[in-house]
Amino acid sequence: MPPRAKSAPSPSRACVPLPASTSRQRPLYWIRAEGPERSGSNCGEPVPIVTGSHVYLIDGSGFIFRAFHALPPLTRKSDGLPVGAVAGFCNILWNELSRATSNGKSATHLAVVFDHSSDTFRNTIYPEYKANRPDLPEDLRPQFPLTREATRAFNVACLETDGYEADDIIATLAKHAVEAGGTCTI
Repeated sequence: MPPRAKSAPSPSRACVPLPASTSRQRPLYWIRAEGPERSGSNCGEPVPIVTGSHVYLIDGSGFIFRAFHALPPLTRKSDGLPVGAVAGFCNILWNELSRATSNGKSATHLAVVFDHSSDTFRNTIYPEYKANRPDLPEDLRPQFPLTREATRAFNVACLETDGYEADDIIATLAKHAVEAGGTCTI
């Protein structure tokens, strides 16, 4: 594959949902980065992770909080909607996409993984799980759906599963990728 310019990630990322089941019996399918073997094909077509694949997984939930707490408040002028975390998230995501496509071993598969909700299987096991954590800031709450939209606007797979945190999903996907003969960067 020819080297890419370091300033821009590939615009031909496919946004493919993860199958409902990620059991070992089913191949792991989702996003595939641009490559010569994909020229002219439908980029939305699922591609299995195989030997030699390089999976790049991004913790989107972590990025949202990092951006929210690092930047001053920013609102959309038209309606006052807070968007500072979204802007910061997009900047961080752009940097990660640039790194994923230019670090010597380009990603063949890429996804941003989000927490689905505040309740997970851990709350069933231990009801006090994260009970001491402060409530979500009201300015941050409306920005979560916007960061998912932004991820899709970058044409990157946006993954989340009800009842699981992003870390759980990332660990599972990384394990499956390695088992399928690929490598993984988190």
